[in-house]
Order: sequence, then structure tokens, then C-alpha cells
Amino acid sequence: MPAEFENGFFVRKPAWHGLGTVLPDYVEREEAFRLSGQDWTVEKWEVLARKDANSPRIDVPGSFAAVRGDTHAVLCLHQDSYEVLQNTEGWDLAEAVADQDARVLFETGITLKGGRVCAVLLRDEPFTIGGDDSPTVPYTLISWAHDGSAAMTVHATNVRVVCSNTLSLALKGGQQRFSFRHTKNVRDRIEKATAAISQMRTNTELYKGLANFLAGETVTPQETVDFTVALFPEPEQKGSIDGFRKAKAKVAKQRGQVINLVNRGRTVPDPLRSTKYAWLQAGVEYLDWSRTSRSDENRFARTYLAAEPEKARLLELVLA
Repeated sequence: MPAEFENGFFVRKPAWHGLGTVLPDYVEREEAFRLSGQDWTVEKWEVLARKDANSPRIDVPGSFAAVRGDTHAVLCLHQDSYEVLQNTEGWDLAEAVADQDARVLFETGITLKGGRVCAVLLRDEPFTIGGDDSPTVPYTLISWAHDGSAAMTVHATNVRVVCSNTLSLALKGGQQRFSFRHTKNVRDRIEKATAAISQMRTNTELYKGLANFLAGETVTPQETVDFTVALFPEPEQKGSIDGFRKAKAKVAKQRGQVINLVNRGRTVPDPLRSTKYAWLQAGVEYLDWSRTSRSDENRFARTYLAAEPEKARLLELVLA
């Protein structure tokens, strides 16, 4: 990711790659927008082609070049059906998500890949769960791409400060993620969805209630073992004997890792180790940080940007 980073800001705590501007406190939208490196527009330029330097230029119908207005760098070539969304529209959406009765806290704004990918992260008021003094901070990430690689997306998550675990669970009654493809009616769809998006914080209230409920659900050591067996089922006996043995060893290791997180991991407060809240926190800890990842970029995308069906399954098992 450092090689892809162009500009950005972070409030109080620097990013892991050490790049960007670290602010001592939150700033208003105009300053945050500038520091994010997104204070430019996307222009639509016609596309011309020629065989070589001595050939005449010809129009390329049905397409255009998306060009940065400040540097004139070409971000991507698109078909005419692609609708350009400006960076300001991402920030407008961010303000629509935020609580209109409170100050919008812009936690991070970043520009990646020469402006092809942009994002802004909002922070809400932290909260705690009974028996767990570690605050959980609700965040909302709005991201968009000018190169056709991704739709404009709104993604809500809760992050426990003590471990940076992301609790982006698809709780009943609260949607975690909205995406808007760059088609001709995209602005109409964003406008119609704004009311629903602004209710994403309802999911945080659902999580608070769920977490407090799980903190009161006590479990035995054997029930914890049974939970890990359900989380990591026995592998099917197929292929070579050696391959099957390796698969069984992997499953046993996974179960042991989660049990260790329940009993000794810092993500679970001592008073709650014998509760279903411990199962949830240990499971999320494993999925965010203990699973093998090809790279830091892959882990970041999996943890903060992508939908997480494994966490939805985890929650189902915890509630079973």
C-alpha cells in the first residue's frame, strides 16, 4: 500500500506505513478535503487514436478518458455509459451518513493510486459493554474509484480500540454496506438511499444490545470446545492420506488458536472469558489477525473493505 499511497491525513495516530499528515485534532470538511488530496475534479476528455506518429488522429466513439483536472493525468478510459462521480460527491455522502445533530468527525481521508481510488473515514462516539472497559468506536468508510475498479461504497464497522478488531457484523435490522455503480442513474439511487444510509448507526445500537446480552450468557469450557468444533468442522476425507492429515492438523490448530484467545487473549476481558461475548471477540480476533494473509494490503481490504461472510457465520454460531 505505501507504493500506492499519494496523499492523506490521519487524526492523532499515524498510519502503519508512516505516510500522510498526522493531525492533532479533527478539522472541518474544507480542510479535511484539502488534506486528503482529493481537492480536484475529474474531467471527461475525448479519446483519439492513431496508428503511429505519422498517421492522422481519429475519434474513438463511445468512450472517453477520465482525467484529473489538476495534473491532467489519465485515470482510466471508460465507455460513455460510465457516469463520473466527483470527489465532492463522496464527501457529500459522508455528511449524509453522519449524525446531523453532531459534528462530523473526519478521521481519515486518503488518495491512492494517483487518484484512481479515494476514501474518507468517519468516526462516531465510542461506547463500552458491561464488563468490558475497552471502548468500541463506530466508523463509517466511504470509498470510490475513478478507474472502474470499484463502485462508490458506504461500509459501517465497529472497531474495539484494545485490539483493532472490526465488528462489521450483518445484524438483523441493520444494513452494513451500500454500493453504487457508476451508471447513468447513480445519483438518483444515491439520493433515494441516503435516508437508509443515515440509519446505519441503528446497527451500532443493535450491536450494543447484542454484546450486552452475550456478556450475560455464561458457558462451560466444554461448550467452548464444542463452539470451536462447529466453527472449524472436521475436513472431508478425500485426496491423499498426507493431504487429509495436514487438513486435520490445520483444523486442530485453528480450534486451539480460538480457545487460546478465549482463555488468554487480550481481546477478551477476564470477567467475561466464560461467556458467549468471549466467543464473539475471540472469533473476530482470529478472523481479523490470526488468519493467514498474502499481504498487509490483502489483510486491510479483507478487514475494512470487503464483505465478511465468515463473520456472519461466526455470529450465527455464537447465537446458536
